[in-house]
Amino acid sequence: MNRNLLIELLEDGEQVSLYSPHFEGEEYSEFEKFLLTYKDDYPNDVRQLVYRLDIIKRDGAADRHFRYEGTRRDRVMALPSHMETTSLRL
Repeated sequence: MNRNLLIELLEDGEQVSLYSPHFEGEEYSEFEKFLLTYKDDYPNDVRQLVYRLDIIKRDGAADRHFRYEGTRRDRVMALPSHMETTSLRL
């Protein structure tokens, strides 16, 4: 089954805008589904991720806000940074 994938603007920040994949015909974007799925079981983690996204929107997407998930060369990164401990990652 082929589905069209859209890129949805979630928020415009001062330094960074946030986007999420959104499959055509779905009610929620993938980011919204993530929040809805985990908000009850991991409320502190969700709060920390949203807080970090607010900082990134304001200050920019500097490396210090992320943790490397792959090699430095492939630039695959996730939230939160290695300085914070959460069970969830974006």
